[in-house]
Amino acid sequence: MDASLERVWWDVVRTARRTVAEGLVVGTSGNVSARVGDIVLVTPTGVPYDRLGPGHAVGVHVADGRQVLGTLRPTSELPTHLAVYRETSARAIVHTHALHATAVSTLVDKLPNVHYMAAATGFPVLVARYELYGTPELGREVLRALRDGRTACLMRNHGTLAYADTLDRAFDHTAQLEWMCRLWLLARSAVDAGTPRTLGNREMTRVAEKLRGYGQGERAGQGGDGSEEWGPYAADGSYGGGGHSGEGGPYDGGGHSSEGGPYDGGGHSSGGGPYGGDRDDAVPDGR
Repeated sequence: MDASLERVWWDVVRTARRTVAEGLVVGTSGNVSARVGDIVLVTPTGVPYDRLGPGHAVGVHVADGRQVLGTLRPTSELPTHLAVYRETSARAIVHTHALHATAVSTLVDKLPNVHYMAAATGFPVLVARYELYGTPELGREVLRALRDGRTACLMRNHGTLAYADTLDRAFDHTAQLEWMCRLWLLARSAVDAGTPRTLGNREMTRVAEKLRGYGQGERAGQGGDGSEEWGPYAADGSYGGGGHSGEGGPYDGGGHSSEGGPYDGGGHSSGGGPYGGDRDDAVPDGR
């Protein structure tokens, strides 16, 4: 595995651990991937995220799913990941079984616009129809729920899927979606408060337009003072894995990341949090 792929693999591992640490998945449910050219790096099936190391990297070709890196089997949800990469501009995908989002998926066909941040991923957020996990049919339903440029959706009786140009953004979309679902459930459950008020298309469109200029933006290469670029992309547009994700460099264990070293399970990552490094309760076929 060359250096560029290794950097992205650590980014996949870090993101997968965040999904556990922040309560978006339990055990090995959910999965994470990132695309580098024609190669998709993806979490393996049934392996606890705190145990993943350099020798556990899994890579497949985006065109046909042929495994080109590693010996562990890829996540059972590979068909859905590949479908999204083939049909959208995605460079990174996060799939979770987040509690509140999954609950909402059983109640509605689309998430009501209860908060303006739904505009960040395309509104309204749609619910993909249920299909058996790990099947091409599920991938097709997810793509339908991502139509018209949406970058996140709910999956009926299953969970969430979000994509972006970086794993940090895909994770942020996922966390925001789970928060909005929790917000809607809280508002809906309020006693004698009536139906939750939601935002109309006009208000949401204004938000979407304003969000286009939100944040610090991306800078390719180095700034005039020699500082590193904001984003994780090199000047040629390839995924570099570093940037503003909270790590102290290209995944060298420094800075203030949640890991206590180069993904050795220390610190307060999922390896040292609610799921200790000595657990052996991996869920079969890590969905």
